[in-house]
Amino acid sequence: MGMEWYWVDRGERQGPVAEAALHELVRSGQVTRRTLVWNETMSEWVEAGKVPGFDFGDEAPPVQPGQAGLREPVLEHAGFWLRFLAHVIDQIIFSVIGGVAAALFFGMIIFSISAAGASGSQGGAAAGGVIVIILFILGIGVLTFGPMIFSAWMHSSRHQGTPGKLMVGIKVTDERGGPISFWRALGREVSKILSGFFFCAGFIIAGFTEKKQALHDFIVATLVVRR
Repeated sequence: MGMEWYWVDRGERQGPVAEAALHELVRSGQVTRRTLVWNETMSEWVEAGKVPGFDFGDEAPPVQPGQAGLREPVLEHAGFWLRFLAHVIDQIIFSVIGGVAAALFFGMIIFSISAAGASGSQGGAAAGGVIVIILFILGIGVLTFGPMIFSAWMHSSRHQGTPGKLMVGIKVTDERGGPISFWRALGREVSKILSGFFFCAGFIIAGFTEKKQALHDFIVATLVVRR
């Protein structure tokens, strides 16, 4: 099976297609030198004109009927309050899920303590204590890092946004309007720790910067735009 390619059209990820099909898109002008492309051997999205093997000819590809003005999508940056609303929705969802998860872990801890006490032996009590410690550490890890990993996965998926962003009609892209990788999305989530310093100043600056970027957007070079 040949290599599969993806490309970006008007800010949306397209594909996968076989390499031969992508060459046909190049010849027809649907994929230009500046179109972002990616395959599984590449760490980041790059412009097709920088990938060896694609023949764009000596002149710019012809514009197909109905495609004029659509090659370079105009990005409409999402403002502070729209991003804030998406964040509130996400926090409500994560709080409900987190509460259920916390109750589950707490129940398992209580059950382990009761079982250890009922055993009446030192070995049983010791084993129960170990289980309680493991459950406590696991619970803290899930509640702390679970939302972060889930958000990174959603931002790097075809949805390009968390449930809150989907509801308000915004998404996360790179600075050229293309999708981002999981690791960039994860770095964005980690960078939010810095955005939370000094009374969340890193979040608030999204209301004043030219492209409505928060501190964590600047750190990993991302944008939040309308769909």
